[in-house]
Amino acid sequence: MKLRFHFTALAACFALCVSAAAAPVAQGPAAPTSNPQNTQPSISVHDLQGYIKQHAPFILLDVREPAEYKLGHIPGAILMPVGDITDGYARYPKEEMIVTYCKSGMRSEVAAAYFRSHGYQRVFILAGGYNAWIGAQQSGT
Repeated sequence: MKLRFHFTALAACFALCVSAAAAPVAQGPAAPTSNPQNTQPSISVHDLQGYIKQHAPFILLDVREPAEYKLGHIPGAILMPVGDITDGYARYPKEEMIVTYCKSGMRSEVAAAYFRSHGYQRVFILAGGYNAWIGAQQSGT
């Protein structure tokens, strides 16, 4: 558990550093922060819904914690908390499409970066995370 906590903390620090490095330097008024730029390729909720409806072959990984997953998750998602990525990533073929998601995007970026650093090319994050999924379900889109 202690090792998992340290990995999660390290992963969060990595994500913050990547986000800070990728953020444009504000000139004049402050840059908006409500839509941080993703550093990993992403797909929209609408696109994910299409993949699910078409039964397209892909792996959907929920990288949140088990308690969050129990409260609700995207149908077909496999739970793999971001702290467990180092132990579980190799079970998936490198040629498969993988979509990661968390609550809003930070942990899924860390997970996607880890997959990419190990040779996976078709790794995407769900833009807006589970929050965006729930919002789309509530609005009927």
